[in-house]
Amino acid sequence: MKENLYKYINKADWKNTGFCENKAYVCSQFSKLIYNYKPTDKKDRTNFFEINEETLSKNPNISAFNTFINNFDFRVIFIFENKDSVTIGLSINRAIIIASRGTSYWKDWGINLNFFKATVCNIEKLKFHRGFNKIATKTVDKIYKKISAETAPIYFTGHSLGGALSGIFYYNFTTNCNCIKDVRLKNNNKISGYTFGMPRFSNKTVNKTDSLFNLYNPLDIVPMTPPKAFGYKNQKSEYELSELGLELRQERKRIKTLKKLSVIFKGKATKEHNIDRYISFLHPLVNN
Repeated sequence: MKENLYKYINKADWKNTGFCENKAYVCSQFSKLIYNYKPTDKKDRTNFFEINEETLSKNPNISAFNTFINNFDFRVIFIFENKDSVTIGLSINRAIIIASRGTSYWKDWGINLNFFKATVCNIEKLKFHRGFNKIATKTVDKIYKKISAETAPIYFTGHSLGGALSGIFYYNFTTNCNCIKDVRLKNNNKISGYTFGMPRFSNKTVNKTDSLFNLYNPLDIVPMTPPKAFGYKNQKSEYELSELGLELRQERKRIKTLKKLSVIFKGKATKEHNIDRYISFLHPLVNN
């Protein structure tokens, strides 16, 4: 797998923040790799780990994951975990990948179904999903302090809840709105984001979000939540991904209610949402 992944990494121009199928595929693989990390068992944990000899000697889970990642010739920079999420910074030489994930599938759904929003910018009238934003704000300072001196391009990525967190991180690092926490990088890093099966997290999109790309499977019900009726919007740059290929969409196609219910009642909802499903759709596109 190492050689194959580098094949796609080397095909891409990581300094260019435009959409790239090879970068989407690489990010989808990192969104999957992060699920191999086993967080600590403490229910109230909030830990930030820098990768050094002391951390590796005291934490077998981190040591095992670090070894796993090193086998791909990538480097773990940091690991931040709390009871709801895990965010890991990785270096692939050409770029810094910051991958996020939730810690429990059913817990993710519980957070997802909390439709209340928190105001993050009065000027832009921007609001984020309260649950997602609460998790993200615990992490964004830690990310900034660890990567503020980096000069490489920064890519946020994640699947499901991890995608929503990545979207919020992207906003924090790129928006010019002074209401949002000022964590803009000093080195003018190129910043982009690739998310997969991401639930809606905002009441609108800020104008400068051209390099945040959301890939969704039209039969995946998670990107349909929270409902638009509760004031949530899709993101600006969205790509429909399915067996038919990849297509940029200004507006999502409406999926008939009977088809949605069929996916649920036939037990296919988990399959259609799984990151492996997204990877299976992307794989033939980068191997034509």
